[in-house]
Amino acid sequence: MVSATFESRLLVELVIPEGAEVVGTYGADCYAGSAAVTRNAWGARDAWHVGTVVEDAGVTAVVHEILSGHGLLG
Repeated sequence: MVSATFESRLLVELVIPEGAEVVGTYGADCYAGSAAVTRNAWGARDAWHVGTVVEDAGVTAVVHEILSGHGLLG
């Protein structure tokens, strides 16, 4: 995923990734370093979880990564 920092607000969900790949982490406060965005591969498919309300640029980056991973960007 793009190496960038995005602001999250309103909601912070503490995610325990248990087998999922941590794609993004929180950068501040007591949850700094904890998983914020995860991807869990399941066969030929994958599931993504975003545990916060992230700014528009962050949503764009996650959606771009998902579409790119499935060859859906032209």
